[in-house]
Amino acid sequence: MILLLDSDVVIAYLAGDKSAHGFLEKHAGSEIAVSAITVMEVTHGVYANLDVPTANAAFDSFLKVVSVIPVSEEIARSCGQLRHSLQIRGARVRARSLDLIIASTSLVHGCTLATYNESDYVDIDGVHLIRLVFDPPRMNLG
Repeated sequence: MILLLDSDVVIAYLAGDKSAHGFLEKHAGSEIAVSAITVMEVTHGVYANLDVPTANAAFDSFLKVVSVIPVSEEIARSCGQLRHSLQIRGARVRARSLDLIIASTSLVHGCTLATYNESDYVDIDGVHLIRLVFDPPRMNLG
């Protein structure tokens, strides 16, 4: 099983959140991955940080120990179908476009998705979730 980390989990880990560190230590023997979308979201946070070189180095180190799953045509098509099915059910899709790409990555690759924001995914059929709970205090990465 591949454990796919939502962007919020990576941000919390890099900010020193104890629950994120504990979670990743507990799953150290698992195959851990992030979506290319997570790389984009976290990179945005890195450049919003007051100490960009340090934040960037920490993120680079993190990326050395996880796999990055690119957004393939299969993921893009899955996401298009998912957006349509949610839209006809009256669910919001625009505001969470990036989350839907991450969800589609999870579905296409059969991953379990670890997130702090369960509400972003709870209405998506077939996504297996692990919900984390923040261990305050948190630092803002952007």
